[in-house]
Amino acid sequence: MFTSLRSKFALLFLAFIAVPALLGVIGMGALRAVNDPATEVREVWLPKLRMLAALNDHLSDFRLAEGDFLAATDEEERAAQAVLIARLGGDIAATIAEYRVAQLAESDAKEAQTFDQFILAWAAYREIATRLMAQALSLDRQAARQLYRTENQQAYARASDLLDALTAADIEAAEASRDQANSVYDDTSMRFVVIIVGVVGLAVLAMAMVNRTISSPLIQLVGVLTRIARREIDLTRAAHRAARRDWRDCPRH
Repeated sequence: MFTSLRSKFALLFLAFIAVPALLGVIGMGALRAVNDPATEVREVWLPKLRMLAALNDHLSDFRLAEGDFLAATDEEERAAQAVLIARLGGDIAATIAEYRVAQLAESDAKEAQTFDQFILAWAAYREIATRLMAQALSLDRQAARQLYRTENQQAYARASDLLDALTAADIEAAEASRDQANSVYDDTSMRFVVIIVGVVGLAVLAMAMVNRTISSPLIQLVGVLTRIARREIDLTRAAHRAARRDWRDCPRH
């Protein structure tokens, strides 16, 4: 099978067509496999981490604004801080709603539970902040400061800790998606290396076949023709010797 020159070259030709086609199929599959976790990182985890970072900033600013509200020395400054606190509260509520939409797209029960706990902690903290501002406005500054340093501080720490836990969980999930993409990329790279080695092997085999079946016989033929042209070979004598040899080999009756 595949003993003729035509069959061998046909087989090599088919191999050189099949290998690039195989590379293309593997390449498309690899791109899809790498793109899926990369898309998840880009479209899911990075936006969620951005929201959590915004929540963390707003929460810290809210706490600072409370302190500035207590330290205000006149009504104008206190009113400005009250406006800032209200705006930060609205920003936190909007970011929570935005994160809720992104979180519902995922099916991580642990993350959902932590997020629900954060919402409750934020609500408790906001309620204490409202009481604190009411006490400050009623000129009960000492009680307001005591509330700020105790119950209010504890509520803030609780909400902040839950926010940190959410951030750590999302970072871990994003890193897992990144590691998956890297693993797929490494596996695909190894496959391409193996295929490239195979292509090089086919090329070497083709060169050896061409050399054996075409180049070497042609070189030998050119050498013979050159010797004939230089009269190094007498075709008449060679023909006579061949005829006598054939005559001797003929059976006699």
